[in-house]
Amino acid sequence: MKKNSDKFIIIGFFSILFGIFILYPLNFFLLHKGILINNFTNSYNLKNENSIDAKIYNLKNKVETLTTNYFPLANQINIYYRGLKNNTNQFLYDVTGHDFTYLGTNSDKEYIYQNIDSNYYIVQNNLSKQVLEKRFNELLNLYNKIGLLKDTTIFLPNRYEFQNLLDRNMAVLNMSSFLDEFKTKLNPKIKLFELNVNENEYQDLFYHTDHHWNAYGAKMGYEIIMPLLNKTPLNLEVKTIEDIEYHGSIAKSSGNIKNHDYLTYLDNASLLKPSELVASKLDSHFKPLTVTKRKEIFYDYYVSFFDGMYPYVYYNNPKGEENLLIIGDSYSWQLDYIFANSFKKTITLNPRYIDAIDYEKFLEEEQIDKVLILMETQTTLFDQYNYGILEKLGGK
Repeated sequence: MKKNSDKFIIIGFFSILFGIFILYPLNFFLLHKGILINNFTNSYNLKNENSIDAKIYNLKNKVETLTTNYFPLANQINIYYRGLKNNTNQFLYDVTGHDFTYLGTNSDKEYIYQNIDSNYYIVQNNLSKQVLEKRFNELLNLYNKIGLLKDTTIFLPNRYEFQNLLDRNMAVLNMSSFLDEFKTKLNPKIKLFELNVNENEYQDLFYHTDHHWNAYGAKMGYEIIMPLLNKTPLNLEVKTIEDIEYHGSIAKSSGNIKNHDYLTYLDNASLLKPSELVASKLDSHFKPLTVTKRKEIFYDYYVSFFDGMYPYVYYNNPKGEENLLIIGDSYSWQLDYIFANSFKKTITLNPRYIDAIDYEKFLEEEQIDKVLILMETQTTLFDQYNYGILEKLGGK
Protein backbone atom coordinates (compact mmCIF):
# COMPACT_ATOMS: atom_id res chain seq x y z
CA MET A 1 0.00 0.00 0.00
CA LYS A 2 2.88 2.25 0.90
CA LYS A 3 4.53 1.64 -2.49
CA ASN A 4 1.38 2.66 -4.38
CA SER A 5 1.09 5.79 -2.25
CA ASP A 6 4.72 6.70 -2.92
CA LYS A 7 4.18 6.00 -6.61
CA PHE A 8 1.30 8.49 -6.86
CA ILE A 9 3.30 11.12 -4.95
CA ILE A 10 6.26 10.70 -7.30
CA ILE A 11 4.01 10.85 -10.39
CA GLY A 12 2.29 13.95 -9.04
CA PHE A 13 5.65 15.58 -8.24
CA PHE A 14 7.04 14.99 -11.72
CA SER A 15 3.75 16.12 -13.30
CA ILE A 16 4.10 19.46 -11.53
CA LEU A 17 7.73 19.76 -12.61
CA PHE A 18 6.76 18.88 -16.19
CA GLY A 19 4.04 21.53 -16.23
CA ILE A 20 6.22 24.26 -14.72
CA PHE A 21 9.52 23.68 -16.50
CA ILE A 22 8.40 22.21 -19.85
CA LEU A 23 4.77 22.92 -20.73
CA TYR A 24 4.68 26.49 -19.40
CA PRO A 25 7.83 27.71 -21.23
CA LEU A 26 6.81 25.75 -24.35
CA ASN A 27 3.40 27.44 -24.34
CA PHE A 28 5.07 30.80 -23.80
CA PHE A 29 7.38 30.52 -26.78
CA LEU A 30 4.83 28.89 -29.11
CA LEU A 31 1.87 31.10 -28.28
CA HIS A 32 3.54 34.40 -27.61
CA LYS A 33 6.27 34.17 -30.22
CA GLY A 34 3.63 33.78 -32.90
CA ILE A 35 4.21 30.12 -33.78
CA LEU A 36 0.90 29.15 -32.15
CA ILE A 37 -2.10 31.49 -31.93
CA ASN A 38 -5.24 30.83 -29.92
CA ASN A 39 -8.52 31.89 -31.52
CA PHE A 40 -11.14 31.49 -28.84
CA THR A 41 -14.67 32.62 -29.59
CA ASN A 42 -17.37 33.74 -27.22
CA SER A 43 -20.68 32.28 -28.37
CA TYR A 44 -22.76 34.13 -25.82
CA ASN A 45 -25.09 36.72 -27.30
CA LEU A 46 -27.04 39.15 -25.14
CA LYS A 47 -29.73 39.57 -27.76
CA ASN A 48 -31.34 36.35 -26.52
CA GLU A 49 -31.50 36.94 -22.80
CA ASN A 50 -33.88 34.03 -22.19
CA SER A 51 -31.59 31.39 -23.68
CA ILE A 52 -29.95 28.79 -21.46
CA ASP A 53 -26.52 30.13 -22.45
CA ALA A 54 -27.50 33.64 -21.39
CA LYS A 55 -28.87 32.45 -18.04
CA ILE A 56 -25.74 30.43 -17.34
CA TYR A 57 -23.57 33.39 -18.36
CA ASN A 58 -25.48 35.76 -16.06
CA LEU A 59 -25.33 33.26 -13.19
CA LYS A 60 -21.59 32.85 -13.72
CA ASN A 61 -21.06 36.62 -13.60
CA LYS A 62 -23.25 36.95 -10.52
CA VAL A 63 -21.36 34.22 -8.69
CA GLU A 64 -18.05 35.74 -9.73
CA THR A 65 -19.10 39.18 -8.49
CA LEU A 66 -20.43 37.86 -5.18
CA THR A 67 -17.30 35.76 -4.67
CA THR A 68 -14.96 38.61 -5.54
CA ASN A 69 -16.70 41.17 -3.34
CA TYR A 70 -17.94 39.16 -0.38
CA PHE A 71 -16.33 35.71 -0.04
CA PRO A 72 -13.75 35.75 2.79
CA LEU A 73 -10.17 35.88 1.51
CA ALA A 74 -11.29 35.47 -2.13
CA ASN A 75 -9.51 38.64 -3.24
CA GLN A 76 -6.41 37.83 -1.21
CA ILE A 77 -6.18 34.32 -2.66
CA ASN A 78 -6.76 35.59 -6.21
CA ILE A 79 -4.22 38.39 -5.80
CA TYR A 80 -1.60 36.02 -4.39
CA TYR A 81 -2.12 33.41 -7.11
CA ARG A 82 -2.24 35.88 -10.00
CA GLY A 83 0.69 37.84 -8.57
CA LEU A 84 2.86 34.73 -8.58
CA LYS A 85 1.82 33.94 -12.16
CA ASN A 86 2.23 37.56 -13.31
CA ASN A 87 5.71 37.87 -11.84
CA THR A 88 6.76 34.68 -13.63
CA ASN A 89 5.35 35.97 -16.91
CA GLN A 90 6.98 39.36 -16.45
CA PHE A 91 10.40 37.77 -15.94
CA LEU A 92 10.02 35.62 -19.07
CA TYR A 93 8.85 38.52 -21.22
CA ASP A 94 11.48 40.88 -19.89
CA VAL A 95 14.42 38.57 -20.58
CA THR A 96 13.11 37.86 -24.10
CA GLY A 97 12.93 41.56 -25.01
CA HIS A 98 9.18 42.15 -24.87
CA ASP A 99 7.58 45.46 -23.87
CA PHE A 100 4.42 43.77 -22.59
CA THR A 101 3.81 40.82 -20.28
CA TYR A 102 0.85 38.48 -20.80
CA LEU A 103 -1.50 38.20 -17.81
CA GLY A 104 -4.22 35.84 -19.01
CA THR A 105 -7.79 36.65 -20.07
CA ASN A 106 -10.67 38.73 -18.77
CA SER A 107 -14.33 37.69 -18.46
CA ASP A 108 -14.79 38.32 -22.22
CA LYS A 109 -11.87 36.00 -23.02
CA GLU A 110 -9.77 38.89 -24.31
CA TYR A 111 -6.04 38.64 -23.78
CA ILE A 112 -4.65 41.02 -21.15
CA TYR A 113 -1.16 42.48 -21.49
CA GLN A 114 0.66 44.80 -19.09
CA ASN A 115 3.32 47.26 -20.13
CA ILE A 116 6.41 46.23 -18.15
CA ASP A 117 7.90 49.71 -17.79
CA SER A 118 4.87 52.00 -17.55
CA ASN A 119 2.44 49.64 -15.78
CA TYR A 120 -0.70 50.11 -17.86
CA TYR A 121 -2.85 47.45 -19.48
CA ILE A 122 -4.17 46.69 -22.93
CA VAL A 123 -6.61 44.00 -24.07
CA GLN A 124 -6.52 42.04 -27.29
CA ASN A 125 -9.34 40.70 -29.44
CA ASN A 126 -9.99 36.96 -29.12
CA LEU A 127 -12.01 36.40 -32.30
CA SER A 128 -10.68 34.75 -35.44
CA LYS A 129 -9.96 36.87 -38.49
CA GLN A 130 -12.79 35.20 -40.40
CA VAL A 131 -15.34 36.12 -37.71
CA LEU A 132 -14.02 39.67 -37.51
CA GLU A 133 -14.23 40.17 -41.28
CA LYS A 134 -17.82 38.89 -41.44
CA ARG A 135 -19.02 41.13 -38.62
CA PHE A 136 -17.02 44.06 -39.97
CA ASN A 137 -18.68 43.94 -43.39
CA GLU A 138 -22.19 43.51 -41.97
CA LEU A 139 -21.89 46.45 -39.57
CA LEU A 140 -20.22 48.65 -42.19
CA ASN A 141 -23.21 48.05 -44.44
CA LEU A 142 -25.59 48.99 -41.60
CA TYR A 143 -23.79 52.26 -40.84
CA ASN A 144 -23.73 53.19 -44.53
CA LYS A 145 -27.52 52.75 -44.69
CA ILE A 146 -28.04 54.92 -41.60
CA GLY A 147 -25.74 57.54 -43.13
CA LEU A 148 -27.99 57.75 -46.18
CA LEU A 149 -30.96 58.67 -43.98
CA LYS A 150 -29.53 61.07 -41.40
CA ASP A 151 -26.58 63.33 -40.66
CA THR A 152 -24.31 60.72 -39.05
CA THR A 153 -21.07 60.97 -37.08
CA ILE A 154 -18.93 58.04 -35.96
CA PHE A 155 -16.28 58.58 -33.32
CA LEU A 156 -13.76 55.82 -32.60
CA PRO A 157 -11.95 56.24 -29.25
CA ASN A 158 -9.13 53.98 -30.36
CA ARG A 159 -7.48 52.16 -27.52
CA TYR A 160 -3.81 51.24 -27.66
CA GLU A 161 -4.35 48.03 -29.62
CA PHE A 162 -5.87 49.95 -32.55
CA GLN A 163 -3.13 52.55 -32.78
CA ASN A 164 -0.41 50.44 -34.38
CA LEU A 165 1.85 50.98 -31.37
CA LEU A 166 2.01 47.36 -30.28
CA ASP A 167 5.13 45.43 -29.41
CA ARG A 168 6.22 43.82 -32.69
CA ASN A 169 6.71 40.50 -30.86
CA MET A 170 3.07 40.20 -29.78
CA ALA A 171 1.25 37.45 -31.69
CA VAL A 172 -1.99 39.34 -32.31
CA LEU A 173 -3.89 40.61 -35.32
CA ASN A 174 -3.06 44.03 -36.72
CA MET A 175 -6.30 45.79 -35.82
CA SER A 176 -5.25 49.04 -37.50
CA SER A 177 -5.70 47.36 -40.90
CA PHE A 178 -9.45 47.12 -40.20
CA LEU A 179 -9.52 50.85 -39.50
CA ASP A 180 -7.91 51.58 -42.84
CA GLU A 181 -10.52 49.48 -44.62
CA PHE A 182 -13.34 51.08 -42.61
CA LYS A 183 -12.27 54.56 -43.68
CA THR A 184 -12.02 53.48 -47.31
CA LYS A 185 -15.44 51.79 -47.51
CA LEU A 186 -17.49 54.07 -45.22
CA ASN A 187 -20.18 56.21 -46.84
CA PRO A 188 -18.42 59.56 -47.54
CA LYS A 189 -21.46 61.39 -46.16
CA ILE A 190 -20.65 60.00 -42.70
CA LYS A 191 -18.28 62.08 -40.60
CA LEU A 192 -15.62 59.86 -39.05
CA PHE A 193 -13.01 60.73 -36.46
CA GLU A 194 -10.53 58.56 -34.61
CA LEU A 195 -8.81 59.31 -31.32
CA ASN A 196 -5.21 58.53 -32.22
CA VAL A 197 -2.42 59.67 -29.91
CA ASN A 198 1.16 58.80 -29.05
CA GLU A 199 2.02 56.51 -26.14
CA ASN A 200 2.50 59.28 -23.58
CA GLU A 201 -0.80 60.95 -24.53
CA TYR A 202 -2.51 57.59 -24.45
CA GLN A 203 -1.56 57.09 -20.81
CA ASP A 204 -3.11 60.47 -19.97
CA LEU A 205 -6.42 59.82 -21.74
CA PHE A 206 -7.31 56.26 -20.68
CA TYR A 207 -7.54 54.60 -17.30
CA HIS A 208 -4.51 52.43 -16.63
CA THR A 209 -6.46 49.64 -14.91
CA ASP A 210 -9.73 49.81 -16.86
CA HIS A 211 -10.82 49.68 -20.52
CA HIS A 212 -12.61 53.07 -20.48
CA TRP A 213 -11.22 56.47 -21.35
CA ASN A 214 -10.98 58.82 -18.39
CA ALA A 215 -12.43 62.34 -18.24
CA TYR A 216 -9.41 63.77 -20.08
CA GLY A 217 -10.04 61.38 -22.97
CA ALA A 218 -13.79 62.05 -22.83
CA LYS A 219 -13.17 65.81 -22.88
CA MET A 220 -10.93 65.54 -25.94
CA GLY A 221 -13.55 63.39 -27.65
CA TYR A 222 -16.33 65.83 -26.74
CA GLU A 223 -14.41 68.83 -28.06
CA ILE A 224 -13.79 67.00 -31.35
CA ILE A 225 -17.34 65.67 -31.75
CA MET A 226 -19.25 68.88 -31.04
CA PRO A 227 -18.02 70.76 -34.16
CA LEU A 228 -18.81 67.64 -36.21
CA LEU A 229 -22.39 68.04 -34.91
CA ASN A 230 -22.27 71.76 -35.80
CA LYS A 231 -22.40 72.71 -32.12
CA THR A 232 -20.13 74.79 -29.89
CA PRO A 233 -18.62 72.75 -27.05
CA LEU A 234 -19.09 73.86 -23.46
CA ASN A 235 -16.06 74.78 -21.39
CA LEU A 236 -15.74 71.73 -19.16
CA GLU A 237 -13.38 71.09 -16.28
CA VAL A 238 -11.96 67.71 -15.30
CA LYS A 239 -12.74 66.81 -11.69
CA THR A 240 -10.93 64.05 -9.79
CA ILE A 241 -12.17 62.01 -6.85
CA GLU A 242 -8.85 61.63 -5.05
CA ASP A 243 -9.89 59.83 -1.87
CA ILE A 244 -10.84 56.59 -3.64
CA GLU A 245 -8.38 54.21 -5.31
CA TYR A 246 -10.01 52.68 -8.37
CA HIS A 247 -8.90 49.21 -9.49
CA GLY A 248 -10.74 48.78 -12.78
CA SER A 249 -12.02 45.74 -14.63
CA ILE A 250 -8.66 44.84 -16.19
CA ALA A 251 -6.94 44.97 -12.79
CA LYS A 252 -9.71 42.74 -11.44
CA SER A 253 -9.24 40.18 -14.23
CA SER A 254 -5.47 40.15 -13.79
CA GLY A 255 -5.64 40.16 -9.97
CA ASN A 256 -3.07 42.96 -9.90
CA ILE A 257 -3.54 45.68 -7.25
CA LYS A 258 -0.12 47.29 -7.58
CA ASN A 259 -1.61 50.00 -9.81
CA HIS A 260 -4.73 52.07 -9.39
CA ASP A 261 -6.55 55.03 -10.93
CA TYR A 262 -8.61 57.90 -9.56
CA LEU A 263 -12.11 58.33 -10.94
CA THR A 264 -12.54 61.47 -13.05
CA TYR A 265 -15.54 63.28 -14.55
CA LEU A 266 -16.46 66.48 -16.41
CA ASP A 267 -18.33 69.42 -14.94
CA ASN A 268 -18.93 73.16 -14.96
CA ALA A 269 -21.22 75.48 -13.00
CA SER A 270 -23.82 75.94 -15.78
CA LEU A 271 -24.04 72.29 -16.87
CA LEU A 272 -27.52 70.80 -16.57
CA LYS A 273 -27.40 67.56 -14.58
CA PRO A 274 -29.01 64.29 -15.74
CA SER A 275 -31.84 64.73 -13.22
CA GLU A 276 -32.69 68.08 -14.82
CA LEU A 277 -32.74 66.63 -18.35
CA VAL A 278 -34.07 63.10 -18.18
CA ALA A 279 -37.64 62.87 -19.46
CA SER A 280 -38.77 60.26 -16.95
CA LYS A 281 -37.22 58.96 -13.77
CA LEU A 282 -35.73 55.60 -14.73
CA ASP A 283 -35.01 54.60 -11.14
CA SER A 284 -33.29 55.97 -8.07
CA HIS A 285 -29.87 54.84 -9.27
CA PHE A 286 -29.83 56.55 -12.66
CA LYS A 287 -26.51 58.32 -13.28
CA PRO A 288 -26.00 59.55 -9.70
CA LEU A 289 -22.61 61.24 -10.38
CA THR A 290 -21.72 60.53 -6.76
CA VAL A 291 -19.85 57.63 -5.25
CA THR A 292 -19.17 56.23 -1.78
CA LYS A 293 -15.95 54.49 -0.86
CA ARG A 294 -16.38 50.72 -0.56
CA LYS A 295 -14.34 48.03 1.15
CA GLU A 296 -14.30 45.76 -1.91
CA ILE A 297 -10.94 46.15 -3.66
CA PHE A 298 -12.36 45.69 -7.16
CA TYR A 299 -15.62 47.56 -6.70
CA ASP A 300 -16.62 49.12 -10.04
CA TYR A 301 -16.72 52.83 -9.26
CA TYR A 302 -17.09 53.72 -12.94
CA VAL A 303 -20.39 51.86 -13.23
CA SER A 304 -21.59 53.15 -9.86
CA PHE A 305 -20.81 56.77 -10.73
CA PHE A 306 -22.09 56.97 -14.32
CA ASP A 307 -24.67 54.11 -14.21
CA GLY A 308 -26.00 53.97 -17.76
CA MET A 309 -27.18 50.37 -17.94
CA TYR A 310 -30.53 51.18 -19.57
CA PRO A 311 -31.90 50.30 -23.03
CA TYR A 312 -33.02 53.88 -23.75
CA VAL A 313 -32.53 57.21 -22.01
CA TYR A 314 -34.52 60.24 -23.14
CA TYR A 315 -33.22 63.72 -22.32
CA ASN A 316 -35.30 66.86 -22.85
CA ASN A 317 -33.84 70.35 -23.00
CA PRO A 318 -36.41 73.09 -23.84
CA LYS A 319 -33.64 75.53 -24.72
CA GLY A 320 -32.04 73.24 -27.29
CA GLU A 321 -32.58 72.77 -31.00
CA GLU A 322 -32.56 69.58 -33.09
CA ASN A 323 -32.88 65.99 -31.92
CA LEU A 324 -29.85 63.75 -31.43
CA LEU A 325 -29.70 59.96 -31.31
CA ILE A 326 -26.62 58.49 -29.60
CA ILE A 327 -25.95 54.82 -30.29
CA GLY A 328 -23.55 54.22 -27.47
CA ASP A 329 -22.10 51.79 -24.97
CA SER A 330 -20.43 52.59 -21.64
CA TYR A 331 -18.03 54.97 -23.40
CA SER A 332 -20.95 57.35 -23.93
CA TRP A 333 -22.06 57.34 -20.28
CA GLN A 334 -19.67 60.18 -19.42
CA LEU A 335 -20.95 62.39 -22.24
CA ASP A 336 -24.55 61.64 -23.23
CA TYR A 337 -26.12 64.08 -20.74
CA ILE A 338 -23.49 66.67 -21.65
CA PHE A 339 -24.40 66.41 -25.33
CA ALA A 340 -28.04 66.77 -24.20
CA ASN A 341 -27.23 70.27 -22.96
CA SER A 342 -26.94 71.34 -26.62
CA PHE A 343 -29.94 69.55 -28.17
CA LYS A 344 -33.70 69.73 -27.75
CA LYS A 345 -34.14 65.97 -27.42
CA THR A 346 -31.33 63.48 -26.96
CA ILE A 347 -31.91 59.74 -26.99
CA THR A 348 -29.23 57.34 -25.84
CA LEU A 349 -29.73 53.87 -27.25
CA ASN A 350 -27.57 51.11 -25.76
CA PRO A 351 -27.31 48.08 -28.12
CA ARG A 352 -26.45 45.80 -25.23
CA TYR A 353 -29.84 46.19 -23.55
CA ILE A 354 -32.39 47.16 -26.20
CA ASP A 355 -34.95 44.93 -27.83
CA ALA A 356 -34.98 44.68 -31.62
CA ILE A 357 -36.17 47.81 -33.43
CA ASP A 358 -36.46 48.99 -37.02
CA TYR A 359 -33.93 51.79 -37.23
CA GLU A 360 -35.67 53.47 -40.16
CA LYS A 361 -38.98 53.71 -38.29
CA PHE A 362 -37.22 54.75 -35.08
CA LEU A 363 -35.41 57.63 -36.77
CA GLU A 364 -38.65 58.79 -38.35
CA GLU A 365 -40.92 58.44 -35.32
CA GLU A 366 -38.50 60.18 -32.96
CA GLN A 367 -37.82 62.92 -35.54
CA ILE A 368 -34.07 62.45 -35.26
CA ASP A 369 -31.95 65.09 -36.97
CA LYS A 370 -28.49 63.73 -36.22
CA VAL A 371 -26.97 60.38 -35.26
CA LEU A 372 -23.81 59.91 -33.20
CA ILE A 373 -22.25 56.45 -32.92
CA LEU A 374 -20.00 56.47 -29.87
CA MET A 375 -18.84 53.05 -28.68
CA GLU A 376 -15.60 51.23 -28.10
CA THR A 377 -13.86 50.81 -31.44
CA GLN A 378 -14.09 47.02 -31.32
CA THR A 379 -17.82 47.26 -30.60
CA THR A 380 -18.42 49.62 -33.52
CA LEU A 381 -16.36 47.57 -35.96
CA PHE A 382 -17.10 44.00 -34.87
CA ASP A 383 -19.77 43.93 -32.14
CA GLN A 384 -17.01 42.13 -30.26
CA TYR A 385 -19.05 41.56 -27.10
CA ASN A 386 -21.99 40.06 -28.97
CA TYR A 387 -24.65 42.67 -28.23
CA GLY A 388 -26.47 41.71 -31.44
CA ILE A 389 -26.18 45.21 -32.95
CA LEU A 390 -27.07 44.09 -36.46
CA GLU A 391 -30.15 42.15 -35.43
CA LYS A 392 -31.33 44.62 -32.80
CA LEU A 393 -31.21 47.63 -35.13
CA GLY A 394 -33.07 45.82 -37.87
CA GLY A 395 -30.05 45.51 -40.11
CA LYS A 396 -31.11 42.13 -41.51
